[in-house]
Amino acid sequence: MASYKKNRTHIEIFGLERAQEINTKISKTLSKPRETIQCLFCAEDIIVKVCGRRKKFCDHTCALKYRWKFTDTSITKKKIGQANSKPKVIRVCLACQKTYETYPCREESKFCSQECCGKFYAGREAWNDGLTKETDERVKQYAETLSIVNKGHWTGSKNPCWTGGLTLPYGPEFNADLKDSVRHRDSYECQICSMSEEEHLIVWGTELNVHHIDYEKLHNIMSNLISLCKQCHTRTNHNRDYWRELLTNRMVTYYSTKIG
Repeated sequence: MASYKKNRTHIEIFGLERAQEINTKISKTLSKPRETIQCLFCAEDIIVKVCGRRKKFCDHTCALKYRWKFTDTSITKKKIGQANSKPKVIRVCLACQKTYETYPCREESKFCSQECCGKFYAGREAWNDGLTKETDERVKQYAETLSIVNKGHWTGSKNPCWTGGLTLPYGPEFNADLKDSVRHRDSYECQICSMSEEEHLIVWGTELNVHHIDYEKLHNIMSNLISLCKQCHTRTNHNRDYWRELLTNRMVTYYSTKIG
């Protein structure tokens, strides 16, 4: 089996006919209806997707010009004018001893550049380097203060990473045997772009992914699982309602055909 190399096109990996077939299936699945509208600032025609959040400007420059011209920016302009009108302060760099200008808000700065700051502090040892709680009273007091402040604050449900005590987020039944059963049912092909598992091993170096259609990690039944390639699996993390409906209908069609 050929090894995958970066910067290779689909044509180089799969051949012209297979690459065209994959690209056609992906475009049919992912393409949405589009329409032509006018940019709100320059009135140029732009093609946008028909979706809930539509593009209104042809580029970022038109968006900024529109906001600056048609929205109330008097406060912003006033702040910019006040900031530019303040005279700069002259300071002496502690590292190179050269004078430099800085804004009043940075009046307490000590260095003219990051390079000078790095050179000034290079080689300096920290005040607590080599000290322990047993040898230094300041380190001991600092450690005791942290212990009192943080005690019990980051354990159990108070920890931001708490998941309710679950040790297996996918459930024990979501194992290698179940995944292989899903791939076997799907003929070892991605159910969106039809990439085979052999091709997936060449491109990504792994077996096909198994995706939860309803995005519930503990709902590990065959009708809720489907085989996807890595690229298509990544796409399903966006616009979840669309993918949930599309893949659910695909499973309904599969099982109704099988029963019928």
